[in-house]
Amino acid sequence: MDYVTGAALVIRADVLNQIGLFDELYNPAYMEEVDLCLRVRRAGYRIVVNPDACLIHYEGTATTEHVQRLHWFNRGRLLFLIKTRPLSQLLTEFATAERAYFKTTRDFTNMRAIKRAYLDAILRLDAWCAAREVYQGQPVLQDDREQLMDLLVSLRNDCIRADCEKIDQRFQ
Repeated sequence: MDYVTGAALVIRADVLNQIGLFDELYNPAYMEEVDLCLRVRRAGYRIVVNPDACLIHYEGTATTEHVQRLHWFNRGRLLFLIKTRPLSQLLTEFATAERAYFKTTRDFTNMRAIKRAYLDAILRLDAWCAAREVYQGQPVLQDDREQLMDLLVSLRNDCIRADCEKIDQRFQ
């Protein structure tokens, strides 16, 4: 498996001592277990599933606010990508996919959450670049940081623009 849900995750203490705990930048939720599992795999361990295991996970206990959960999910998604993906992939494939989603979605609630997540990413970019440095084992150059900032600002603006166009279309 690439990853398992954090609600049902069991991991040996010696592995945690080697790779570290959940990255607190994901707090309070979403994508922290994906990040942890990626670090487990990078350290040479496997992610396995026990098909006999059974549990009940009460989702949504951190908040009942749907937009807040979408915001946390999208913020975690952006952090994971910025932390783990090559800059060239973020600037091309990721940016293209995001813009395509903005143009085609009719999910105004998710668009609202995404705009907020992009703002968080812009405001937290220094901390996220520090996490990227640790993950990638090399410093984030000033030029790379500026390209990431430009990408985030551009995508947030494109999201706002696409959202406004859809709102205009609803009232025509």
